[in-house]
Amino acid sequence: MNTIAPSIDTSSVKILNALLRGEISAVETYSLALKKFTNETATTLLHGLREEHRRNAAVLHRTLLGCGVEPVTGCGLWRDFAQTVEGVAMMLGESPALRILQLGEEHGIGQYEDALLCPTLCQDAKTVIRRELLPLLHRHVLELKRHRDIISRN
Repeated sequence: MNTIAPSIDTSSVKILNALLRGEISAVETYSLALKKFTNETATTLLHGLREEHRRNAAVLHRTLLGCGVEPVTGCGLWRDFAQTVEGVAMMLGESPALRILQLGEEHGIGQYEDALLCPTLCQDAKTVIRRELLPLLHRHVLELKRHRDIISRN
């Protein structure tokens, strides 16, 4: 696993902490969604996605600690998104909730892609994003879409 060099600028800290906040939110969102899902296939998927977000959060957390920076510990405003997913799953069903989770994943992809465009973010951080973090989110979108299609057919 890659780690980022011990020196890091303020802009990179903000970017990495924002990405960490998003990963913490994803873990919380999937945890709330799991309480509402009854489809065994979907719950298995959601457990796996939550664990991958937990892993991504750990990578970002260790990266920041390795640079001598105190990582954020909460998801901040993302808590509202998590509660929205929980409410949609209760009111509209699992397929619309999976769509909202997919939208959350797509938003996360956008955050990572924006980080890659930032000229001040160090190359080591960009490498971790490209090789370890971002590919998982792209796969999550595909898996959520596939499961939505399965649920819609049943």
